[in-house]
Amino acid sequence: MKVAHMPKFGIVSLVICLSTSFVAEVSAKELICEVPLTEWQSRDEVKAFFNEKGMQISRIKIDDGCYELKAIDDRGREVEMKINPKTLEILEIEAD
Repeated sequence: MKVAHMPKFGIVSLVICLSTSFVAEVSAKELICEVPLTEWQSRDEVKAFFNEKGMQISRIKIDDGCYELKAIDDRGREVEMKINPKTLEILEIEAD
């Protein structure tokens, strides 16, 4: 039975490629929230913006330069969102 072996440089190249793409993805997400505090929307503006979309905000906190919200959406589900503090773009959302 023949067993194919990957040369050592192939394994090293694969590991480098995979780790580089992961670092690039993480860095891109972190950059999205790198906004000077002077450009942030206020908590009241955040709350009003999402209330207009039918969400009831129960908590707003800051994490890694982004706003993190806990809310009840327009379908009655509990959701957690990570949003850009300047644009209020939803970057991540988890629903229960």
